[in-house]
Amino acid sequence: MADIDTVIDHARSAPERDGFALRFADAGIRQDFTQGKSRLEIGNDGARCRLCVDLDPAPGGRPGQVIFVDDENETALLLAGSVGELMNQFADDLAAGRYTLNEEALEDGEESLVPDEERDVVNWHQTSTWRHARRD
Repeated sequence: MADIDTVIDHARSAPERDGFALRFADAGIRQDFTQGKSRLEIGNDGARCRLCVDLDPAPGGRPGQVIFVDDENETALLLAGSVGELMNQFADDLAAGRYTLNEEALEDGEESLVPDEERDVVNWHQTSTWRHARRD
C-alpha cells in the first residue's frame, strides 16, 4: 500500500483538469475548482458529487483538508481538516448510530450505509448542518 507522500506526489504530477468557478465555497477552499494537482478525488457518487483531498487550499485552509464538491450546484463544503479527522468523525458517527444499513441494498445482496439526515452530505441543501451554504 502506498504511503500518503507517494499518493500526494502522484497527484501533484497529474495534469490539471478543466475546472469551474464555484458559486459557494467554505472558508479555506479556493473558488476556482480544478482537479489533478490541486484536488485528489477519493470518492464520488457516480453523478454530480465528489469527495476530495484538497492539496492547494485557499488562505486559511489546510493542505490535506477533505472537501465535498457538488458539481451541479457549484458548491464546495469543508468536511474535515484531514483524512484522519474524517475517519475519526465517521467512527464517532457510527458509534452514535448516525448510520444504518441500507435495507434496499441488502435485498440486492449489497451492503451500504445510509447516513441520518444531518450527516447526508449528498443532500447538503436539505440539512441544517450545511445551512450556511444554501441559496434559498
